[in-house]
Amino acid sequence: MQCAIEPTVVIVPGLRDHVPDHWQTRLAEDLDRVRTVPPLEHDKLGLPARVAALDRVLAEVDGPVVLVAHSAGVMITVHWAQRAGRDIHSALLVTPADVEKPFPPGYPTSAELKQHGWQPIPRRRLPFPSIVAASTTDPLASLRRVAGMAEAWGSRLVDLGDVGHLNPASGFGPWDRARELLRGDRRPGPSVRRRAGGVMTEVMTSAAAAVADISSGSSVAVGGFGVCGIPDRLIEALAAAGADELALVSNNCGTATHGTGILLADKRLRRVTASYVGENAEFARQYLSGELEVELTPQGTLAERLRAGGAGIAAFYTPAGVGTLIADGGMPWRFGPNGSVAVASPPKPVATFAGPAGPKRYVLEEAITTDFALVHALIGDTAGNLVFDKSARNFNPLVAAAGRICIAEVETLVPAGDLDPDRVHLPGIFVDRIVATGPARGLIEKRTVRGEEKK
Repeated sequence: MQCAIEPTVVIVPGLRDHVPDHWQTRLAEDLDRVRTVPPLEHDKLGLPARVAALDRVLAEVDGPVVLVAHSAGVMITVHWAQRAGRDIHSALLVTPADVEKPFPPGYPTSAELKQHGWQPIPRRRLPFPSIVAASTTDPLASLRRVAGMAEAWGSRLVDLGDVGHLNPASGFGPWDRARELLRGDRRPGPSVRRRAGGVMTEVMTSAAAAVADISSGSSVAVGGFGVCGIPDRLIEALAAAGADELALVSNNCGTATHGTGILLADKRLRRVTASYVGENAEFARQYLSGELEVELTPQGTLAERLRAGGAGIAAFYTPAGVGTLIADGGMPWRFGPNGSVAVASPPKPVATFAGPAGPKRYVLEEAITTDFALVHALIGDTAGNLVFDKSARNFNPLVAAAGRICIAEVETLVPAGDLDPDRVHLPGIFVDRIVATGPARGLIEKRTVRGEEKK
């Protein structure tokens, strides 16, 4: 958030305005070029009046402006941004108050907030770069909800950990991290990758924080093969978070107690796209009983559908599946309670193309993209670059590219620049979040013991 010309910091307080020992008040005392939106004498709860007050302050400031908003001040800022009349250099949006959810006692009620214009929360992309700094223990907003806001606004999300609402009631007066975030110091070491809209790869403090915004009904692609190279810590965190009705894309469904099998066991999945049922008896049971919709696809085709999704290729032709139910349609996707086929696959277009051995028939397969991708790597750096270990390199890079938001767990995290570029298997451009989870557990899917040798 650095600027060639020293910007003016405009501080946007929350509903309780200028609390003497608040970090915003302390920050204003320490800065040379700073303005604070003054408290209102009338209509203190009215959002339009507060937006107008911010607009008046900004109209008086020449040169670049950095907005620093807290709590409900974040909502004032994003409402103002919907009709911004001037350029903003950047914004630091700290612990947004979720005005669409009930507040604890002592705060305005949801009905009062709606009456005074605070609902709904704007979810259009902000017209300036921004950082949303979120708490894992905020009584006024869950991390999952704040992560969703950041995604909608095109903001970079920073997980502050256990800081409450980051106000005096949470034990915070001065808050030095504000200066660091304003300078662009993103400790503890997130990467410097930037995608369209200013979103950067983020180093997360925990697997739980990394998956906090995966909501019920999301589609999720998961890397690995069986229990090899699976992002098991991320999967466990997702299971603990409680999201359900998930649409899973994975080579198979792990085992009964490991990998995506734990999501299956907890009835968190509504649909699975996979290449085979595998060794998971519960997977087969739910499929055959009609509890789970399953799209089976050839393993090579599944890999190529993921690769195509990551490359922006809408569809491709392949000979795999021609002359079978894959191409002709009728593959059972979901069974009824009585064992009949309730949902079957539709027929796919088939075309003939010339080849080295003469004309050959090919079936059209559509690419796969998902809302989220979960992958496991041996080593990652804070720029999101990943190195996979042996067989873990099979589906993980394809899955990472196919997800609109890719979350990587790594056994070892190193600073950007420490990896030899020739060792990198997946560039950081594909990775949105990264979390260090320690050594892999070394799971073994099948253990075979040799019988006693004949004497």
